[in-house]
Amino acid sequence: PTWAPTWDLASSTVTQPCNASGFFDPAYAAKFGLVSFDWSNAKALWEAAEPHDCEELLVQQCAKVKALDPRTRCMAYRNTELALEWMTTQRAVMDVAHAKRGWFLTFQDDANSTAAQKCAAAGPCDPAHPTPFCCAFAGEGGPPV
Repeated sequence: PTWAPTWDLASSTVTQPCNASGFFDPAYAAKFGLVSFDWSNAKALWEAAEPHDCEELLVQQCAKVKALDPRTRCMAYRNTELALEWMTTQRAVMDVAHAKRGWFLTFQDDANSTAAQKCAAAGPCDPAHPTPFCCAFAGEGGPPV
């Protein structure tokens, strides 16, 4: 870390709490040195919003913690393996133009690829008629990898 070490147990402890039904208690979170909130925090709130606003609620959650104790370090954990449409900054690049420029990996296109077969059969996603499996960029993108 770039900050000075401390023997104070609370100040040197990391936690990743969650309250899926709403905001996590900021007073409790502010008792720790580093708090990390991930996508599942306040899930009931951001799932109800259209478009989803998970990322904005993570920022609000950290602001609530920092308002109580500015010394607490707070971060929003973001998965870098998946493109998550509920994160505004990730959703902003989920379009055909970015897919064609190679921003996303495509499924292997061979006989052993169950995912590729599902994607081909499902076709593009239709928000009006959600299905258990659809491919937002079916047929788009670069060569299969």
